[in-house]
Amino acid sequence: MAAPPSSFAGVGDPRVRTVLRETKTIFNTVPSFSFDKLLGFGAGGVVCRVIERGPRKTKSGVTKSPRRLVVKRAISAKAEAELLTEIEFLKQLRGAEHISRMIASHDGSVPQPSGLLNQSLKAVGMGIGWVLGGARSVQQKPPQTPQHDNYDSIFKGIKGPLLIVEYLENGELRALLGKLMVTGIMLPNRVLWAFCLCAVRACIACAYPPEGDDETPNSLERIEPNQPREFLGHGDIHGRNIMIGNRGIDFREHSLVPPLKLIDFGRAKAEPLDYNKMIHDLFLCPFELIGERLMQEILSLITRTMSWHHKVGGYRGFATYAIEILHRDEYNCPEGNGGEYPTIDDELRHFLARCTATSLLPRPSLSQMFAEAYAGANKPASAYGPRAEAESDATIERILSQVLFDANIEAPVEDPVDSWEMVGGNRARQRRPRPPFQRIISYSS
Repeated sequence: MAAPPSSFAGVGDPRVRTVLRETKTIFNTVPSFSFDKLLGFGAGGVVCRVIERGPRKTKSGVTKSPRRLVVKRAISAKAEAELLTEIEFLKQLRGAEHISRMIASHDGSVPQPSGLLNQSLKAVGMGIGWVLGGARSVQQKPPQTPQHDNYDSIFKGIKGPLLIVEYLENGELRALLGKLMVTGIMLPNRVLWAFCLCAVRACIACAYPPEGDDETPNSLERIEPNQPREFLGHGDIHGRNIMIGNRGIDFREHSLVPPLKLIDFGRAKAEPLDYNKMIHDLFLCPFELIGERLMQEILSLITRTMSWHHKVGGYRGFATYAIEILHRDEYNCPEGNGGEYPTIDDELRHFLARCTATSLLPRPSLSQMFAEAYAGANKPASAYGPRAEAESDATIERILSQVLFDANIEAPVEDPVDSWEMVGGNRARQRRPRPPFQRIISYSS
């Protein structure tokens, strides 16, 4: 645990201390804002929390109700490039409910002409628009006007890029997994299906980015058959880059189970699909990688093990990472260990088995994933027969209160973050240590 952030004691890197002091001073002098706390810092940059007291526009008009926001700053050239990448991708994804909402951004001394996204990023040494055999580029929308003049006051005093995003109250998915490991609690199927639907909707956002502006309210992502399909690859999917949002009344889907949201698009890549090149669709589609990695994190909530501990086994003629939760069958699944998870919905087992297949062919299409996850998430408690009480709203509320909303459960120290790397032309699982980062907690407290 880092030292109390108010004094920044224990922050040894002078670059970090300089950025922290600058950030604190600016947010404490701009009207309607105040610096709250340091959330995390490391070799790449700092993450802080600030309080905005308004006034600001909302769906119902203007409000002065305070809200907490997350501020991201960079302290190195590489971190600046990644922060600029994140800003550009979040502009395209603004309006997607299952992507962390960008509130405002500033790109420092780097000009932001309208035109091609690739041209903007190449100005800082970042070309992200590589397309297989292709020439199509992602169009960048002109810079949006900040929501109110206070953002202009902040940006005038900032050197380098700065990103302000929504603050998510309920922490990281990895932290929830840690609590499940400590308590031994198994999440109800209705919660697991709800999280699966969130993961699919996040994938839809990356395939059909809404490209909203500052005034565009969030909406539930859906497949747009008349919209050209894009492929925005996140590039760093793991349980610490999946956050748990806030329950609310905006969407019925999240009235009981809060949404999952993707954060941290600093390593994202834009690889639009050329429909005339089917090989790109079948073998190099970034969406498929996003979908698989997201579903492996959901699988971890069932097995209560980190995602790199999932073993591969055969199931109905293909290899899958979900072998641990599948029923043993001499012909179709000889290595299955599903008997250890008797409460899991069999339809959910089959869904996760295909979504975490090691090859693309057995995986469901985006529309199939959505149809199955939507149907699963909308199963009533009564659909589970004798286990209806264990799937009831009251039981879900009690369990979530214990493992999600209760801050008294200490999660275990996490393992190194896993990643996918290209090895010899094939994707292979690699274990890489997380760069030094003293995180108080990511985007939450």
